Amino acid sequence: MNTLADYGDESDEESPRRRSFVVEREPAEVASSTNSQHNSTHSSPHHKSPDVSPRPRRDSDMMFDDGDMMFDEPRRYSSFSDHSDHSDTAEFREPPPPKRKVDHSPSPSLPTPTSKIPQVSSAVSLVSYSGAEDEKEDAFERADRAAENVSRPASPPSGMVEPRPPERVSQDSETDDENERLIDMALEDGRNAMKQIEDGGSTGSGGWTPRPYDSPLHGVDHEIDSKRVDTPPHQEVNIPPAPTTECDPELVLLAFKEIFYKHFERKAAGIDVNVSVQARKDFQNPSSYEQLILNFGIDEVGYNYPRLSSMSGTRPQTSGSSSRMRIRSFPAAMDEKYVTQVWEMLKKAIQEIQRKNNSGLSFEELYRNAYTMVLHKYGERLYTGLKQVVEDHLRNYVRVKIVESLDSGNFLEVMNEAWNDHTTAMVMIRDILMYMDRVYVEQNKVEQVFHLGLAIFRDHVLYQDFIHLHLRTTILSLIQQERRGAVVNWTGIKSACQMLVALGIHSHDVYVDEFETPFLVSTAEYYRCLSMCFLVSNSASLYVKKVEQCIREESERAKRYLDPQTESKVLDVLENVLIKDHMHTIVNMEHSGVHVMLSNDKFDQLASLYGLLQRVENGLNVMADAMSKYLRQTGAATVREDCERTPVVFVEDLLELKERFDEFLLMSFQRDKMFKNRIQTEFETFINLNKNSPEYLSLYMDEKLRKGLKSENDENAEKLLDKSMVLFRFLQEKDVFEKYYKQHMAKRLLLDKSISDDMERMMISKLKTECGCHFTLKLENMFRDKELWATQATDFKEYRENFLRGGNLMEISVRVLTAGIWPTQSVPVCILPSACEHAFNVFTNFYISKHNGRKLTLNTMLGTADVKAVFYGGTAAAARKKEENKILMVNTHQMVILMCFNSQPRLTFQALLEQTSIAERELKRNLQSLAMGKPTQRVLCRKGKGKDIDATDEFSVNDNFQSKLTRIKVQLVTFKGETEPEKKETRSKVEDDRKHEIEAAIVRVMKSRKVLDHNNLITEVTQQLRHRFLPNPILIKKRIESLIEREYLARDTQDLKLYNYVA
Repeated sequence: MNTLADYGDESDEESPRRRSFVVEREPAEVASSTNSQHNSTHSSPHHKSPDVSPRPRRDSDMMFDDGDMMFDEPRRYSSFSDHSDHSDTAEFREPPPPKRKVDHSPSPSLPTPTSKIPQVSSAVSLVSYSGAEDEKEDAFERADRAAENVSRPASPPSGMVEPRPPERVSQDSETDDENERLIDMALEDGRNAMKQIEDGGSTGSGGWTPRPYDSPLHGVDHEIDSKRVDTPPHQEVNIPPAPTTECDPELVLLAFKEIFYKHFERKAAGIDVNVSVQARKDFQNPSSYEQLILNFGIDEVGYNYPRLSSMSGTRPQTSGSSSRMRIRSFPAAMDEKYVTQVWEMLKKAIQEIQRKNNSGLSFEELYRNAYTMVLHKYGERLYTGLKQVVEDHLRNYVRVKIVESLDSGNFLEVMNEAWNDHTTAMVMIRDILMYMDRVYVEQNKVEQVFHLGLAIFRDHVLYQDFIHLHLRTTILSLIQQERRGAVVNWTGIKSACQMLVALGIHSHDVYVDEFETPFLVSTAEYYRCLSMCFLVSNSASLYVKKVEQCIREESERAKRYLDPQTESKVLDVLENVLIKDHMHTIVNMEHSGVHVMLSNDKFDQLASLYGLLQRVENGLNVMADAMSKYLRQTGAATVREDCERTPVVFVEDLLELKERFDEFLLMSFQRDKMFKNRIQTEFETFINLNKNSPEYLSLYMDEKLRKGLKSENDENAEKLLDKSMVLFRFLQEKDVFEKYYKQHMAKRLLLDKSISDDMERMMISKLKTECGCHFTLKLENMFRDKELWATQATDFKEYRENFLRGGNLMEISVRVLTAGIWPTQSVPVCILPSACEHAFNVFTNFYISKHNGRKLTLNTMLGTADVKAVFYGGTAAAARKKEENKILMVNTHQMVILMCFNSQPRLTFQALLEQTSIAERELKRNLQSLAMGKPTQRVLCRKGKGKDIDATDEFSVNDNFQSKLTRIKVQLVTFKGETEPEKKETRSKVEDDRKHEIEAAIVRVMKSRKVLDHNNLITEVTQQLRHRFLPNPILIKKRIESLIEREYLARDTQDLKLYNYVA
């Protein structure tokens, strides 16, 4: 490879003359042998060159061209001079440092070469190339550079490495004289060239003849002023040809540059390049050819070749300057006649393409001619002519053929065929005029070639002779036939729709105006009539299925042959016409609507209807309204107070209804939050319609915790409790439930009726999670009291054994309850037998001795007793051989009643009431259990009529009582709920508790706000207490007045609606 080594600054006129050296680069393994051979050929036999070791690369070592990759390998240098003998001594000296920043960055690598690029001397190239007619200023430029380029090789192609400057060799005077002689000869050649151009002559005629230059491999002698100068042999570098497959764009560009430099040097050397260039595969590929033209401004016949002078004497640039070579091109002018000939050839080719006779056309030739016209500023003529040719063809041939087919049955086929032929032709024409698209079209902001063809087809074919109207009618008719079940050519419809979309060029306006809008209108009208027929003859579920089928078919139809954006629009039309316009009718159908589906548990039908209604706006709201209405009616019927049901059945009916709608929510409504909220709202509404709901729910839990969960494992028992908690969340008066639950839990603990303490604690934990620790504080303290009972019983037993020895004392077990924790009502009055009274007094003395200052009060409501009874039989002694000894397990009041018959055989109800002082209702309840209960536990006989006990009814011991069991438990008759007096008492206690809670909430709010108006105070207090109950605003106002009276609050003196907190 030839490269240039500079000494001094090229711009400095006084710098010493530069010496140029030819550099050869060989593979690494043969560098040594090649080096020696080269030195023997070109160096003087008397001159010894020491080995030159590589040094760090500098900017002066290479030439950069537009960022091309370079390489740096070991180099060798030889003097480019006459092969005469020199001095035996040789000396290498380092040149002065360059006047620019040194680049020590590593040199990138370059691909391994394979093709050959001949490199020649710039001086010889100048002589060979000067035969062309150049401008005067270019001749002066070459003359100025002749002196410095006489012994300098041509500038290296972009990407080639310039070696570092070799050490200067000390030569004898003869060598110096020879070099100066060569320079003078080059200057004389330059002057002759300038004089010839000034005189208007050519370089090939007149007094000066260019020096011949051939391309031998081993050098050619050129005669200059009767002296012979040996030119150096050409250096050849292998460069790979342009790849035919896809590769790195940078490598492809590098290959193009190398190809360019090869042909440039061949041109400069006087070698014919036309045949070699045309034969290369690089110019057979249009994209490669165009890339070459755009990058280097040349074509395959050598037109627009850059001037050699622009490359001669190129030197490395400084770090701040651009490294791109500047190559000027001078296109030859085209006369009008030649332009006309080129256009006629292109016109004929375009017409042949439109007639589908393009097999004999040369794409390369057509492309080059089109490129030439655009390059010489005839792009407008080419563009206008193309437009006219396309218009003539479409108007005179295509449109006539389409119009002839309007009345025939193959109109759509003819239209699609014409469209396909036109687009195929325009694609080929676009490829030929690719350069015009890139240059003229972009500069003048006009439509590209292909888009121009589409616009002409639209304006001169589609919009002429009512073709667009006939096309629309044909497509809509075929679609209607397919909806009715006919088989149509849907590929033709698809092609027509794609044509309309393409004719919009940059938008869908043509497609929308000519087809989509009329199609949507006809679709709406068709399905509007169809929906009316469906509703008349089908139920709601069948109508839903037919609508789903229609939507599915239209969606498939749109995907098959319509534009993708049309699918959503046509589905919107169907949803509005088939669903939205009739959704109230579907939902509220008398015999098949949502009400019937819910009543008959039609989960699948509800799911289908839900899926259909969710497609339209407010569709699910309509369905949710219908569901809420049905649930409200069903729930109200379930909680009616006049129903003869036990509390357990009442709650079980509610749980069953809740489970049904949970299943609807899961299987039919897709867990929709709106439906879930509607269900919860309706349950909360109708559960609180019955004021007994808190009590009934507590009784249900009491039943389950007593014996209902005995047969269930822990997992199922917990699930059942969770279901109960769901209903608990719907209660607004949770404080009322708390009262009843405490009472029922107290009975279970005192009577040992609970199935397990773990279940009790689990239920308390769930209530605590739901309502907070304040809600379950007393329940937890009740369990704490229970844990002390066992210790107290043991201590009392020791006390009785130590201090009451020999005494005939009734065995007694007393359970002490902390006052204020256990939900006891007012202590009932009851006269105990003397033995029982004495036993209780003994325990009182024991307890007071251990807990001084405390007071015990006996509560007989929840006590139990084991009574030993002997039944002797009838009045005749012979009727009974053996008396019946039984142990009766009764409560305290029943024990007191039975003990009264030890002194009197018969007693009336009034007499028992006076002797026991038990409340009348409680006495009747216990007598019913003893005399009117189960036959196996009737230990008393009643003499009276009716189910209710009157004051005159007489009772006596049933001597004929018999039972296989020794221990007989007398069950107390249970009532469905509290009596009215008991309810009033419970309500009274709840109201008292609410007063305190409301006052506490008022104080908390005012303490944080300090000043607040009446309405906001009521709102915040209600918000704080809503998790326990919904306070009445009137009650809140009363508690505010009470706090003002007690000076916790004060009214503002200026605004009476404001309250101030008093610290």
